Amino acid sequence: MKNKSKHENYPELDRLQHVVFYVNDLQASQRFYEMIFDVQCSATAHPYSSAAMRIVGNTMKFYSFGYYHHDICLVQNPKVTVDHEQWNHYTLKLANGVSLDEIKRRLESSHVPYFEGRMLSILSNEKENVIHFKDPNGHVIEVVE
Repeated sequence: MKNKSKHENYPELDRLQHVVFYVNDLQASQRFYEMIFDVQCSATAHPYSSAAMRIVGNTMKFYSFGYYHHDICLVQNPKVTVDHEQWNHYTLKLANGVSLDEIKRRLESSHVPYFEGRMLSILSNEKENVIHFKDPNGHVIEVVE
């Protein structure tokens, strides 16, 4: 649903282009995201990566949900910790007609605990089929059917 700004000179946004996460272990995160979501790696630290990333030697993996070059970027940083006072979660919506059953099965087979319902109960809608769980770095992922 696209909303026009109520103010004449405000820029109109189209969509969230991508998100970038720091991870302690890029290989473990890569296995997790590829196994749970079947995302495709679209690039690894390419020439257009920021100069700061190249200077500090960060390794990056870019993942696509299938339409854009990348939707998620994982950046290796062994010293990072997830601050749950500053970061809550992010939410992914499944394509129309896709069930949470396969994601639940993949989580169970990998012994990743998941919880039914919204991360924030204030957003709860009883008609929604939603689960949430953590990736290997403690980032909470909410998936909406």
